[in-house]
Amino acid sequence: RLLTRDLNRVGTLAQYAALSVLTVSGMGLTNLSLNYLTYPTRVIFKSSKLLPTMAVGTLLLGRKYSLLEYVASAGLVTGIVFFTMGDAEARPSFNPIGIALIVLGIGFDAATSNYEERAFFRIAKPASQAEVVAFSSLFGSVTSLAMLLLFSPDEIPNAVAHARKHPEQLPYLVLSSVCGYVSVSFVLLLIKVYGATVTEMVKSLRKVLTLEIGRAHV
Repeated sequence: RLLTRDLNRVGTLAQYAALSVLTVSGMGLTNLSLNYLTYPTRVIFKSSKLLPTMAVGTLLLGRKYSLLEYVASAGLVTGIVFFTMGDAEARPSFNPIGIALIVLGIGFDAATSNYEERAFFRIAKPASQAEVVAFSSLFGSVTSLAMLLLFSPDEIPNAVAHARKHPEQLPYLVLSSVCGYVSVSFVLLLIKVYGATVTEMVKSLRKVLTLEIGRAHV
């Protein structure tokens, strides 16, 4: 932000605090569901996030979608699910607790993207994606740390001990953070220019590419 002279904050601190709660809740519930569901099941449910995003967009932004758009979106989701299940080893598990957690997590994710669009980009003077990344990350880090200390106080000492034992992994953490920053920046730019629904379509198709890259390296 300093390099681009993006020094005037558009969003309020209260808005970024609310955004951090939505973001952390979605990530936390989704990751917690892995204690009860297999990873392929998680991918299948995350692939369906386009549909709740459209539903939340109707409630928050007053968007109107035709029946054909809902049918096309359902077709996209169905195609990704079948693509995911094409692997003979991909066997879903349907634990009721895990299903409830992943559904709640998807709901928070859908609310997050629509809230970002309404609060920061569909206004007279929209915020830059760099601002949204900076402040959402700042508040999200504080929120995540508070939840970590409250619910899993042993995680930080274990992580520090693991880092000391395997220092060769630290550069990968830095590289992952850089890639994550670039990814989030592009996602926010998509939301800013095209809206939350189109962004979720792109993110859904990204899962196909992720699976293909994974298979290429196996």
